[in-house]
Amino acid sequence: NGATFAPGLVRQAFSLDGVDDFVLTPNSPSLNFGIGQDFTIEAWVRLDAPVAGNDDWILSKIDIQ
Repeated sequence: NGATFAPGLVRQAFSLDGVDDFVLTPNSPSLNFGIGQDFTIEAWVRLDAPVAGNDDWILSKIDIQ
């Protein structure tokens, strides 16, 4: 939804304008780790300005039917 690529600290990064941009990863069997399986998600985030409001999350899992 408007996300673009930008130079990152390591390879490429996503550039989000802080208004309505997001990155959606489609559901995939390779992302189903199973119940009780440990996994790690890492994100390097740089904010150009303080975040206002309630939409200040970095990662979310939603079910889209």
